[in-house]
Amino acid sequence: MRRSTSILLIAVMMFGLVSVFAGCGGKSADYESPFEFYEAYKGDDKIIGKTVKVKATHDYTYGQIYSMPMPNLGPTLYLNATGKGAENIKKDDEVILKITTRDNESKFMISFTGELVK
Repeated sequence: MRRSTSILLIAVMMFGLVSVFAGCGGKSADYESPFEFYEAYKGDDKIIGKTVKVKATHDYTYGQIYSMPMPNLGPTLYLNATGKGAENIKKDDEVILKITTRDNESKFMISFTGELVK
């Protein structure tokens, strides 16, 4: 009896640890980086409504939190954040945005707006 209780206790603890390390209930993004997001957009993926993980390149300024030129002389990608808590984003914060609109696109720049998820 004592042995089966010990085995059951160990099994429950292992399940708990696996759940924590597997990220059960955690939020993950459809795209793990702005570059991956940009590549999907250029590949004609439907990106509106998808999520992207972003490391802010500067403090929140009028919605903008990220700007970076894409490789191979591509346009500069701008990501803007909206929603509760967006104004508190600081440089190097990692956030997840749910893309709501494509704001502007030209040969030199492209911008999107997303609602702050995390």
